[in-house]
Amino acid sequence: MCYTEYMKRNPGFFLCAGFLHTVHAAALCTVCVLCVSCRGNGAGTGDADGSATLRTEVMERNGMTGWSDALEDGVLTARRDTVESVAPQLPLSPAVLAAASVHGMAAVYPELPGFGSLDVSALNEDRRRTVDGFCSAVVSGDSCDRYMAPGSIFALVLFLHDTAAAGPFLSYVYGRPFVTESIVQVPVRFVSERRHTDVLLYLSRAGSWKISQIQLQR
Repeated sequence: MCYTEYMKRNPGFFLCAGFLHTVHAAALCTVCVLCVSCRGNGAGTGDADGSATLRTEVMERNGMTGWSDALEDGVLTARRDTVESVAPQLPLSPAVLAAASVHGMAAVYPELPGFGSLDVSALNEDRRRTVDGFCSAVVSGDSCDRYMAPGSIFALVLFLHDTAAAGPFLSYVYGRPFVTESIVQVPVRFVSERRHTDVLLYLSRAGSWKISQIQLQR
C-alpha cells in the first residue's frame, strides 16, 4: 500500500503523530529555556567563585614569590628631628622644609629680632670653644681669666663692672661673626630675668683663640 493511500485510509494516525511531534518540540524548547535560565542564574555564583579563585591564586603566587629583604628598613619609619640643610636651632615647619628642599639653596638659619642672624657656621671648633667657655663662665659666675688674651684682663674687669647691674645672667646666645685674617668679631647676647645685654667679643690668635676686647653695645 502506498503512502498516499494509507494516509487517505488513516488520517487520525497522522494527526496524532503531528500532535506528538509538536508536544515533543515544545518540551524540548522548555528544557532549553530552563538550561539557559539556570546558566544565567549561576553566572553570579560563577563570578563569586571566580573572584575567590582569583584571590586564592594571587595569594598562592605571593607565597611562592621570593621577596628580598628591605634595604635600610628603618629609614621610612625613623623619626627625623633635624635636616642637614637647616640649622638645628630652627624648628622644622612646613615652610622651612619647603625652603630647604629648593635645589642649591643655602642653609636656613634663624634670626633674633634686634640681634641678627644666628648663623655661626663661620666659627670653627677652636673659636666656638673659646666663646662658649667664656659665656658659660659669665653665666655661672666662674673665672673668665683663662679665655682672655695676654694683657686683656682690664677689658674683662670693665665688662664685669658695667654689667653687674644687669645680672645675674641666666643664658646667652651668639650670632653670625665678622671674620678677617687677624681678628674675629662675635656678637653675644646675655639674658637675665629683667633684660638682655648685647656685647661684641673680639678674638685674636695668641697660640690659640683668645678674647682681646669686650665691647658693650648701648
